[in-house]
Amino acid sequence: MDLMPPDQFESYRRRKDKYSRWKSRLRKSGWTIKGFHAAMDAQKARCGICGYRLCARRGLQEKIPGHLRRACVDHDHATGKPRGVLCLQCNTLLGMARDNPRILKSALGYLRKYSDVVTTLTKEIQMSRLTTRVSANERRSIVSRYNKGIGLVAIGDHYGYSATVVRRVLTEANVEIRGRGRPVLA
Repeated sequence: MDLMPPDQFESYRRRKDKYSRWKSRLRKSGWTIKGFHAAMDAQKARCGICGYRLCARRGLQEKIPGHLRRACVDHDHATGKPRGVLCLQCNTLLGMARDNPRILKSALGYLRKYSDVVTTLTKEIQMSRLTTRVSANERRSIVSRYNKGIGLVAIGDHYGYSATVVRRVLTEANVEIRGRGRPVLA
């Protein structure tokens, strides 16, 4: 009987130990290897929450950083039944929320509350800038320059406004904007 050289045996033992640990973790979560692969196929190797591409092999994920996320098996902690395959970040999200839908809804409301405030403030700033900073004389001058064939960006640069503000001034003055923001001269 031929024995394996010691260096090859160590490499083999490490690979076998990693595989055994992975199988053990799957079993503790209520999964089987076939069930894991079936779930990966059913989900097209994408996270069940964010849709990011998943990879079951950690080594491959490290070789292509940013393109694949590590696959994690998700299970219901109350019943022990498998639910699906998630990326590490989404699985951690559920774990930190203790699988509690109320905590997740509350977090979603919190994010919506502050993102709406930011969006509303941004819109108010844009509208106030349009109405308060553009004087009647500047409005007439903007319309006049536009009718002479000067572009939105050039007009905006001249007065210190964005092309969007210039476009709004022209729209309020009922000037038809054609083509790429320049009037069609007959």
